[in-house]
Amino acid sequence: MNWKREATEMLKDYAAVKGSLLSLEEQIAQLERDYKSLKPARADMAPVKGGGNGREDAMINNIVLREELTKALEGARFKVRYVERGLSALNETEKRVLDGFYIHKLGRERICEELHIEMSTLYRIRDAALRRFTLATYGFTET
Repeated sequence: MNWKREATEMLKDYAAVKGSLLSLEEQIAQLERDYKSLKPARADMAPVKGGGNGREDAMINNIVLREELTKALEGARFKVRYVERGLSALNETEKRVLDGFYIHKLGRERICEELHIEMSTLYRIRDAALRRFTLATYGFTET
């Protein structure tokens, strides 16, 4: 497996995945509110042949959707922690280069201007930072 490629993909997805945390939390909270407002099925109602009633279906659907969103939230939190742990192993210049290249996609010229460096230096810093990030995240760069 090419771990550097995996690391760059993780960096590219970081902003979107981090942004999804709030959205997922809000969706789960809304489903919890909706669930509390659902009225339970009445015990004195005759069951419909072949299945439950609409209330039971709504409750089951709500439970299943909350479980799926909770798993997605856990996965997103895991990915965000991975990236943040990898970035914490870098110095500020290296973080800025990887952020500019992969997370915010600023463009090479802009990154060079902001850091007052030449293009060749930018690529050298990027390659070294990506290697360190990959090592900090996965423990190795290639298998």
